Amino acid sequence: VEQWMPTFYSSSGSASYKIRSLFSCCRHLAQSCDFLGSSLGFSRFSSGSIFYSTGRSSSSAARFSSASAAASTASGGLPPPPPHNNNSNTTAAPSMSMATEHTITHKDAVAERSPYYARRVELFEKYQARQKDAVEAARAANAPLTVKLPQCDNKTYTEAVRGVTCPIDVAKAVDKSLVTTSVVAEVDGQEWDLLRPLNGDCTLKFYSFQDREGKDAFWHSSAHVLGMALELELGADLTIGPPIEEGFYYDCSLQGRNLMEGELDPLKKSMEKAIKAKHRFERCEVNRTEALDMFKENKFKVELIENLPEDATISCYRCGPMVDLCSGPHLPNTGYLKAASVTQASRSHWRA
Repeated sequence: VEQWMPTFYSSSGSASYKIRSLFSCCRHLAQSCDFLGSSLGFSRFSSGSIFYSTGRSSSSAARFSSASAAASTASGGLPPPPPHNNNSNTTAAPSMSMATEHTITHKDAVAERSPYYARRVELFEKYQARQKDAVEAARAANAPLTVKLPQCDNKTYTEAVRGVTCPIDVAKAVDKSLVTTSVVAEVDGQEWDLLRPLNGDCTLKFYSFQDREGKDAFWHSSAHVLGMALELELGADLTIGPPIEEGFYYDCSLQGRNLMEGELDPLKKSMEKAIKAKHRFERCEVNRTEALDMFKENKFKVELIENLPEDATISCYRCGPMVDLCSGPHLPNTGYLKAASVTQASRSHWRA
């Protein structure tokens, strides 16, 4: 079964030193296909965000070219989907119609879905309480661990506490400049949140936005902020929102609704509000039964969970009022983004 859905493409650039690249958010769009009509309520949303490193550049801007959108749309054919680092069941599709009235309003959809969104937060807090208890138990045990730092002249940090100390704590202790430039860490080859406790002796690395790992984490977190806006403004059912080579996007279902002219601006304002709120990205691990219960009202998330290996570690991330199925890692909080803009909406499809 193929279901066409609108999608929002994105890109972000670092303003730590200057915006050096203009990422085309539109090259994956194809010619408009009238046969799709307006009855299909699935979307791909594109957004842009800018990173300002603390103590660096005080002003900058990112521009998204409408000329490149026109050139891409005029190229004809349906390009392959953009590559990204998550397994995806979606591909880009012709651009969506923006002209037909929808009978169910976005406000009605938000009201209908709000109990589901609130229930996810309640369950997240319930399951996260176990992890908080584990941190307190680890604090009481005070078991030491050793952290090797190959990026810091191969220093060894020996004052860390197992299950308590986070990468950002190590950065503060060994090199405070890492605190202002780092957006994500790597622990024994695995990408890691800066605020996630270390579980044992390890080798720790830090990455800034200038690194590929840093860009992926930055854009992945940007996608979650976009996803939050899609839920709060449109009552959307989210599918996947990965980082890609030139930024990020979020696929979602609008349950038969389309977007009208002018309806992208509230998404941008919602993202800006979330950025100013500096919502912390919080991680929680759950078992399969808990994950299915948490996301049971979203058939796309249920499908993703059911397709995971039986022994998979299932994690969720909370960002303000939004909880999403996600392996991470993420930025410490939404305040790292500083600026955002929704730049494009097009169609994609989901194979269920």
